[in-house]
Amino acid sequence: MTKSVSFTTPRGSEITISIITERELISDHNFTEACWELELRCGAICTTSFERVEYGEHGPCLKFQAGSRQEGKKTIITYAHSQIPADKLAEVDGLIAEYRAEVSRRLDASIETDRRMAKHDEFARRFYDPKSDL
Repeated sequence: MTKSVSFTTPRGSEITISIITERELISDHNFTEACWELELRCGAICTTSFERVEYGEHGPCLKFQAGSRQEGKKTIITYAHSQIPADKLAEVDGLIAEYRAEVSRRLDASIETDRRMAKHDEFARRFYDPKSDL
């Protein structure tokens, strides 16, 4: 399952933002694995590292790494800022909010599992400790 929003920027670039729920295994392309990633595609650029920013003169934009180059020992990173059209703004914000809500839910579930495991580990430690009062 993939949810996505596509739009064209005022400069003519086609941008697609997608929630990816499964991907092919790198070692064997006949199988897939479950995942939860927010992906941005713009031309040849495909990244999962981008952010929605608000600029006063341009309005809502997506900021992502467009390239990098070496200058001596330094790496210079170039960022692209793409305006989000007003008619697609609600869809883009909704997709980003859905992604963040699921990430938050999964993180909370993981923390709860860790808490339960720590409680069980403490019980097992006390159970096998000969000086324990159990």
